[in-house]
Amino acid sequence: MQLGKTGNEYIKVTKIKVKDTKIYIEYEEEGKSEKVKISYQTYEDHFIKEGDILKEDFLEILKEDKKNDIKKYISQLLIKKPYSKKDLTAKALDKFKNDGVLVHFVIRDLEKSKIIDDHEYVLTYMEYFTSSLYGQYYVTNFFREKEIASEIIESLEFNDEEELKKAKKYFELIKNKYVSGNFAKQKKKISETMLKRGFDVEIINEVLKSLHINKDIELKKLTKEYLKIKEKVLKNSEKEDKSYQKEKVISYLVSKGYKFEEIEELIAKDTKGELNDD
Repeated sequence: MQLGKTGNEYIKVTKIKVKDTKIYIEYEEEGKSEKVKISYQTYEDHFIKEGDILKEDFLEILKEDKKNDIKKYISQLLIKKPYSKKDLTAKALDKFKNDGVLVHFVIRDLEKSKIIDDHEYVLTYMEYFTSSLYGQYYVTNFFREKEIASEIIESLEFNDEEELKKAKKYFELIKNKYVSGNFAKQKKKISETMLKRGFDVEIINEVLKSLHINKDIELKKLTKEYLKIKEKVLKNSEKEDKSYQKEKVISYLVSKGYKFEEIEELIAKDTKGELNDD
């Protein structure tokens, strides 16, 4: 309950009831009975008694109680996991929608006392990002989205040698994920995945040098794809001339990442009846 502004300097506390960790206070203002709930800690700190009390003092007590609620909520969040100042502010504002000013006061106080500390938040997450093999660009962009101070982000050190080590480890984890695709597609997918992970293009290219093509496997994949698309084109484009059908087949296979020269060679073998589809 928030007291309205009146000309009266006093309100009258008529009843105080203790229930669990909460104190229920009944009071009169301008002849109207009102109720308000505060924490036992606030009650104990101010030792409110029944009788007249300065309205200004009473408002301050309620304000302090609300601030304590906000502090408690933020502290409970921080017990579970680290949070940035931005995220804590957003959560507290969502929880205490009508007390935005008090939320900002509490955030400021907690920041001064180092309970909220973006520098420590960054250090904690840096350990996670390093062990989980995230690249430099992902890390810095993550902290920028959290509105971490630029001086904190700029103080982070990224060693090219360490970035390469992380990239190689991550590459080993994902390289077989796209093994069912052709070599060009596999290489493209791995590159895209590593870019999303925050690694530099030069580092990715260096890592991809260890990805070798198995020509026999690639040829089998190409042959399989070729026969499949050839049958589909012939079935759906019977009235089209053969050269146009051929263009459709080639276009499809190129879009899948196969080399034009290898496709042409395969079609030539098929035309001569020399294609081995085993």
